[in-house]
Amino acid sequence: MANAPALSTRAKINHRIDYYKGLACILVVFIHARFPSPFGEAIVFVARAAVPFFFMVSGFFAYKVDEDLMLQGIPRKAKHIACIAFWSCLYNFACELLVAVVSGTNLLAWLQDTSSPLDVFLWVVFNNAIPGMHLWFLFALLYCYGALYLLAKMRGVKIAYLVIPALFACCWVQQSFQLVTLGLPEKLVPVLSRNWLFEGMPFFLMGHYLASKKDTLTSRLSRVGSSCILPVVCVGSVLGSILEGCVLGNQSELLLFTPSLTASCFIAALIKPETSGLFEITAEKIGRRYSLLIYVIHWSIFKAVDLLIQLRGLQSNVAIRWIEPIGVVCISLLVAVVFTKVQTLIKPRGAEA
Repeated sequence: MANAPALSTRAKINHRIDYYKGLACILVVFIHARFPSPFGEAIVFVARAAVPFFFMVSGFFAYKVDEDLMLQGIPRKAKHIACIAFWSCLYNFACELLVAVVSGTNLLAWLQDTSSPLDVFLWVVFNNAIPGMHLWFLFALLYCYGALYLLAKMRGVKIAYLVIPALFACCWVQQSFQLVTLGLPEKLVPVLSRNWLFEGMPFFLMGHYLASKKDTLTSRLSRVGSSCILPVVCVGSVLGSILEGCVLGNQSELLLFTPSLTASCFIAALIKPETSGLFEITAEKIGRRYSLLIYVIHWSIFKAVDLLIQLRGLQSNVAIRWIEPIGVVCISLLVAVVFTKVQTLIKPRGAEA
């Protein structure tokens, strides 16, 4: 009977969500450390769904049937993310400073370029983090938790679900036509859509909504043969994203097929939560244990590897360009594993003290 709680906890784990988290963190690496085109571009268009998927996961696990319990849990989650964001910024600042020194960059000009009043404004309002632009996700997630807390306080979460299509529409219009970016500074244009409100909140609320309807949704879809429908939607969304990006030339952060791709994968995970096979189980372990850490550290590792390639004069070597993205993934995973192992060794000592 002593093992019953552990078994019960394990039974509640959705292994397939962790599996998709593992794939998503690797795809995020491929957005920055790109394979040569056109293959690399195609991967990037599919990978645009990775960060939205993480927003969905966060929204899903923020849900509680009892809104009072949800209100109690949100500050704890926000504090955890704020702590990660703080140390991530310090780490990325140190890494970018080291890269600037090694590459011979004028440090004063570098600091002025990365910490101007406009940069601070973009960080605070639009989550465009200094340093490490990829860290915008962490600050956007903090804002999403804050918005959910206020909505739950006002008992307006269900009403907010109705706003999801409008938020997507605003993001797509701004990205596709740039109607609200005319005459604004170049740095401001991309972050008007890539922020907590237009890219983060709709996916966050989608995950929250799926959590609220999980039992009903899974029972209904199981009866209508979702095992055939969802893979078709997923594959169709992947091909649609590639077509939209490569053929139509859409270079936006949020593609038209991104919501259907993330939603189909997420619903598939709810219907079939178990994983099987070496590949799925390995990706699941990466997603559960290392995905956030890989997300945080991969940018600095990519910058270091890219700088090394340039210093060796190998930037035109095609074979190196194909190897580089895989190398960045492997090094990021290795660093994440070592860091986690060291952390687990240190914690018990601290607890005994």
